[in-house]
Amino acid sequence: MSKQGFIQLRTKQALTQLAKDPEVTIFAPLWVKTALEKVSAELQDMRFNVGESKCYYTINKTMTLIDLVAIARAESVNTTGIINFSQYPDISEATVIALRDLVKHCVIVGKDVAIQYGGYPNLSTIRFALNQEVYICDLPGLQFQALNNTGRHVLLTEKGDLPKGALDEDIYLNTVGETKKTYQQAIADNSGRFLTGFFKNTAVIFDTKAFHAFVAQDFVLSAQALNRHAKAHNPQRSLNFKFLKYGAGFFAEALKGKAREELDVHLTLGVLLGLRQLLLVQSPDTYSQIKRIELPFFNTANNPKIQRILDKIALLCKQKGIEFASDKNDALAPTSTHMTATTNCSDPHAPTGNEMNYGSVDAAIAENLKRKGNNFSPICNPEMKAQYVIVQHLGHDAEAVIKNILKPTSLLQHIKNRKWSLLVATVISAAIRVESLLWLGLRASWATCLSVGGLVLLGVELIQWLRDSLKTKQYKNYKSKEVSLPETLTDAQREAFAMGKEAAQSFIAQAKSCFMWQGYRSANDYYAGYQASLLNDESLMSTVKNSKKIK
Repeated sequence: MSKQGFIQLRTKQALTQLAKDPEVTIFAPLWVKTALEKVSAELQDMRFNVGESKCYYTINKTMTLIDLVAIARAESVNTTGIINFSQYPDISEATVIALRDLVKHCVIVGKDVAIQYGGYPNLSTIRFALNQEVYICDLPGLQFQALNNTGRHVLLTEKGDLPKGALDEDIYLNTVGETKKTYQQAIADNSGRFLTGFFKNTAVIFDTKAFHAFVAQDFVLSAQALNRHAKAHNPQRSLNFKFLKYGAGFFAEALKGKAREELDVHLTLGVLLGLRQLLLVQSPDTYSQIKRIELPFFNTANNPKIQRILDKIALLCKQKGIEFASDKNDALAPTSTHMTATTNCSDPHAPTGNEMNYGSVDAAIAENLKRKGNNFSPICNPEMKAQYVIVQHLGHDAEAVIKNILKPTSLLQHIKNRKWSLLVATVISAAIRVESLLWLGLRASWATCLSVGGLVLLGVELIQWLRDSLKTKQYKNYKSKEVSLPETLTDAQREAFAMGKEAAQSFIAQAKSCFMWQGYRSANDYYAGYQASLLNDESLMSTVKNSKKIK
């Protein structure tokens, strides 16, 4: 008897809603073909019951990209990231995870008529009539909701206990271009590549280089797929390529700490690296239809790091004669004379549209399309096609580009860039106080004291910045020595540990501790205590407490 499985129909979807559209095409990097062959044997001749009907979807000897999308994105709705393994009772969980991993590397490209745009983040949001033909590139991002989601590929744990899929090594190697680092290697690395954080309450290290590679591959794949499709079916139309800010909302809800705080920065860096790969490495034929690039909502928080990256992107586009914008417009909004070609923040567990009813960007885009995303389903659109494309790894110069953008700012530059407005405000405020006090007949020396006091506060803030700039490196140094270090501590160093703990509790303690470690020359120990308390790392806290009892 053949193996059995189940394919659920998406919310607001039925087998009668056929959307025959032979132009819709699934695109994937060429390496996915080899990866599929490795899991095909376990799935050969497997039959999937579709929507509890008497219809079956059967896998032949070798799986295709269309098969992969049909059986991997097979849940009616998924907003939690939790995989429904009961739909695959006859195959291993490692293979199921691998299927969800691989489908994340596939995009589905096609056209439809956008009857309107808007409606997200809630139904009360105004929707605007449109009735324009648009391109959709259905793209799942890295997901950090459940432990076995795709985001685990860029995470490391001390015990190496994250769930594993049958193709983890293949996926990482073909995306990043190297084997995955171990936790111990990451701890010993002082390059700034790795960030600390938490994932589902598990302490993790976030691999920024790997994250950049995943995002860059998505960007290049999406651009190539849209460009290739347009050249084949709409050669007379130029494209406004909108690459949405994906994987940084619902998908990142379980990621905490520095990894989450810096996620938007590294997402934008990944886009920059992908754009460099597309424009400087790939053939011009791979982007010839793209005349404008938009990155909607990428810097809503006005982050100066993100703005620097966006400025680099704008310059690169200008050099290639491509328009660029980064604004807060809806994905389907007509923002230029070029045809809208937008990515969609889709889900690797469910078909295009997922929960529908404007519950997400994915749902809103599908709701606003004439065919509601049904032509992007292999079940509803049996005529869709598939193609493999070559997506090269990021070059060795990628790390140099990142370091140049994120390099630590000198103290002078920091004052100039970050504190100048504060300094000007302090001086102006002081001048006003001086004039006011003199007008009141008070002595000018009192006004001067108040002004100096303001400058002292500014100085304390700069000292805090200096301390923070060393924090990550010192913590990693300590972590690599944590087994032997406590036995060699002096009383002064132990006191620095205590001050490190206090530093996480108040600004006054932070200022005191800064001078403490300067006096005792025990920066490593102070920062270890600071980070242990800040990260609530029980292992580190135990080490600190065993070194000196802290009341």
